[in-house]
Amino acid sequence: MGFTVLVTGCNGFVGRALVAELRARGDTVFGVVRERRGSSEPTERLFEVGPLQHVVHWASLLAGVDAIVHLAARCHVVRETAGDPVAEFTDVNVLGSLRIAEAAACAAVRRFVYVSTVGVHGERSRGRPLTEADPLSPRGPYARSKADAEQALARVAERTGLELAIVRPPLVYGPGAPGNFERLVRWVQKGLPMPFGAVRNRRSLLDVSRLAELLALCVRDPRAAGQAFLAADHDVVSTAEIVRAVARGLGTHPRLVPVPAALLRLGGSLVGRRSDVDRLVGDLEVDAAKARTMLGWVPRGSTIEKIQAAAASFTCEARR
Repeated sequence: MGFTVLVTGCNGFVGRALVAELRARGDTVFGVVRERRGSSEPTERLFEVGPLQHVVHWASLLAGVDAIVHLAARCHVVRETAGDPVAEFTDVNVLGSLRIAEAAACAAVRRFVYVSTVGVHGERSRGRPLTEADPLSPRGPYARSKADAEQALARVAERTGLELAIVRPPLVYGPGAPGNFERLVRWVQKGLPMPFGAVRNRRSLLDVSRLAELLALCVRDPRAAGQAFLAADHDVVSTAEIVRAVARGLGTHPRLVPVPAALLRLGGSLVGRRSDVDRLVGDLEVDAAKARTMLGWVPRGSTIEKIQAAAASFTCEARR
């Protein structure tokens, strides 16, 4: 028997993959979006609500809903225009999430699945993969807002009995991926030199279809209640391997320059971009064993091959 699931941000990159996964499993999907984007979304109902933090009528949207997957968020902003970015992140990611959870508890929604980020554990793994047992150590307003939201939601769950499940993914990629993955593809497409030829770091990524599978499991599996899960592909890759895979997917050759990671970090420090460089050349390895053993989630497939396919989708889109 299927569930009725409300998905916030259902017209986003992850949202579209999740809606398809839930419907394939026989679930009824209600969608919540800030604004419609042209064609109608493949959900049974679609609610256009405007800015998430200003919604006050959640109760009227939650009738008959068994579970919520909360994807909508203020994410990394490349060109920040907000006068107070910290306040903006808090307003949307913490207070907005809290309002939905409170309304869900009042409406007798059983399960609340919150999509957080591996960044709540920090920006690097040091000598071993990160696990859920590692302390929260967020850096930057986005990750801090996600950590604060997790803690606020946990308090609501403890007080009301709402079943909370948290998923913390690393960089999510796939066909048409936005954000950092798209920027990397565009950089390689332009044939610009990239100084990562000597970088031998260890990075965990997550294919969007595998994330959708895990979120669908968190909706329905009783063992997910009260749990947090790190999620990642089975393979670990270096920044140089990612660039090479993107280039192969685009049918081109990468211009990788072998600059030592220590020199890149020094250059980043001199121009005030050390944290950005660390994210590119440092390790961020994730141990997703908990999701595999507890929920039977299996992130199948080669990460390199999936990166190639994701990069190739940008070429196909440009030809349309």
